[in-house]
Amino acid sequence: MARIKKNDSKKTASVHKELQGLDLTINEFGEIVGNKNIDEINAFLGRHVTDRKLEDRAGDFGEKPEDGQ
Repeated sequence: MARIKKNDSKKTASVHKELQGLDLTINEFGEIVGNKNIDEINAFLGRHVTDRKLEDRAGDFGEKPEDGQ
């Protein structure tokens, strides 16, 4: 019977260059723990991910433009 090789080296996921070094883990309480500030991650997502719910609406965040502007 062949031995199963265990790979103890930690693989890193390929991420966008702005998120290099991002490390997210889940602790024993189910909380997501990361080494980057959540505001930085939200700003990145705001720049690079479109919200499908707001795609068909006018304005930056889906608000309708007021008359006279």
